Amino acid sequence: MKRQRNVNLLLMLVLLVAVGQMAQTIYIPAIADMAQALNVREGAVQSVMAAYLLTYGVSQLFYGPLSDRVGRRPVILVGMSIFMVATLIAMTTHSLTVLIAASAMQGMGTGVGGVMARTLPRDLYEGTQLRHANSLLNMGILVSPLLAPLIGGLLDTLWNWRA
Repeated sequence: MKRQRNVNLLLMLVLLVAVGQMAQTIYIPAIADMAQALNVREGAVQSVMAAYLLTYGVSQLFYGPLSDRVGRRPVILVGMSIFMVATLIAMTTHSLTVLIAASAMQGMGTGVGGVMARTLPRDLYEGTQLRHANSLLNMGILVSPLLAPLIGGLLDTLWNWRA
């Protein structure tokens, strides 16, 4: 039972880190559509990524110590809740400024994945199992940004950039 729980937790961590990696690149194919819908230049839409990356990096400085103090699970839940609220805001806005703020909030939320992907495996595994867990996590980190633009382009084509 414990092994199954650890496998499920590892799968959740791979998905958690993949969300953080995908969120920054999934909208790239839709930049032109976003610019047109928001009535701004395409270059202005690129500031959405800068806002995301800034808060993604900075938030990791806080999630680690906070998770040591209050526990891993509550910190993951808070981070993912921030991400989901920010995503709803981003999907419904008609303003570039609000979209940039929502993207910054998304980065703040998904920063938890970067920290927990490095912390939780060390809490759960040792030796060969730890190396295996880290290999799976690294695969999620490497593959998800490659798939994100494909998924984003498909969503933009089928529905629109808000999808």
